[in-house]
Amino acid sequence: MSDTPPLRREFAIAVALSVAVQGVVLLQLRDDPTFLTPIIDAATYHRQAIAHAAGLSPDGPFFQPPLYPMFLGVVYRVFGPSVLAAKLVQIALGAILAGLATALGGRLSGDRRVALLAGVLLTLHGPLIFFQQQLLPAGLATFLGTLAILATWRARRIRSLAVGGLAGVLWGATSLTVANSLAVVAVLAALALVRDVAARDGRAARATLALVVACAATIAPVTWHNFRTSGHFVPISTNAGINLWIGNNPEPDRTLAIRPGAEWVELQREAALAAAQKAAQEHGFSLDEILGKKSAGKTSVPKYRNPADP
Repeated sequence: MSDTPPLRREFAIAVALSVAVQGVVLLQLRDDPTFLTPIIDAATYHRQAIAHAAGLSPDGPFFQPPLYPMFLGVVYRVFGPSVLAAKLVQIALGAILAGLATALGGRLSGDRRVALLAGVLLTLHGPLIFFQQQLLPAGLATFLGTLAILATWRARRIRSLAVGGLAGVLWGATSLTVANSLAVVAVLAALALVRDVAARDGRAARATLALVVACAATIAPVTWHNFRTSGHFVPISTNAGINLWIGNNPEPDRTLAIRPGAEWVELQREAALAAAQKAAQEHGFSLDEILGKKSAGKTSVPKYRNPADP
């Protein structure tokens, strides 16, 4: 990896192109019925953000990774619960992201043309254009993840504990936005440590460990909240189980097509029933048998007096 000269011109071109592209798309979508009316997951994030802006927090564990609705909550606290304001802020982040991609391309290649190409390709990437226009976490996660990659590259290059720690915080924030990112961190950190140990590079290994510790420390408050409110170890959010069930059940084609409503409620019931049946099998009893005994009056449930009762 060679050094590159300042990329101010390439950075500016990528940022300007991103603003232009996102601005055109925003104007094209302004007549869409959902333009200012979030639906499905976006509606959920919108409601959570309004609650965060009002200083409220969930009583139970986080169902979805919490950083994106918290980010939206900050936007709403500044501008009011405006969907348009949130989209404009995300467009601004997307423009900075295009510049970051340019910087990353230049750092890794040492070539101005590659740097500019990286920024342009990211700016014109259709799915990212779409998600930056929605109240969904993908745009913020991509922004934070790109910052994390840049910080990781820098930490590895100069063997810095401080920069490694910064990279860990950024990876933790990325994971609190899209939880799947945590798997990326784990794999990359493990590979880096193996390489550092093999090369007997103590400074690099310490920088990697600083990244891991900082990442864990960033996620820890959310994990503690989940444990305190549920009594279960939930590192980030509880939706991993239902998401796993959606794609891994006897009828994945049907469940993958389900949208919120009666079918979604039934899907959650199916997942809960499957978990209960598995637990019953592991402990050597049948749910049908227990229900039969209860119906026949052959089982009893201890009665406990509520201390609050007179």
